[in-house]
Amino acid sequence: MKKVLRQNAILDIIKNNTVQSQQELLDHLNHRGIETTQATISRDFDDLYIDKNRLTATGFAYGQNKKMTQLKKDRQFLSFPITDIKQKRDMVQLQTHPGMAEALGEEIKSKDLEGLFSVIENDALVLIIFYSVKDASAFIKYLHQL
Repeated sequence: MKKVLRQNAILDIIKNNTVQSQQELLDHLNHRGIETTQATISRDFDDLYIDKNRLTATGFAYGQNKKMTQLKKDRQFLSFPITDIKQKRDMVQLQTHPGMAEALGEEIKSKDLEGLFSVIENDALVLIIFYSVKDASAFIKYLHQL
């Protein structure tokens, strides 16, 4: 529980303050009554995808890498057990365990996938139809990156 509270505090601090060093972040955390170490903050940065972002004139400040945060969310969505992936032209078929396909299909529909035409699911299969072979291939590549 301490880890979740500390990480939420870190996100709040970097969202609402310009933090340019880990020592500065430690000071903010100490002010909130959260005692920790620089090594722990470094691990939290990895967990939260926090890195330094360039500021216009004053150097760098810590911020959350939005692309990596989205990738983490996508990995969680794909924690559904996919047992097989097949592509035929502009269609991708995902095989899951029985009873899982409908939830996976709904999750895919909620994503803003480029070139998505339709998603059809039954008990253990999800058929994803794209407008082009290129879009279907890009989705397969995206799945393999996760």
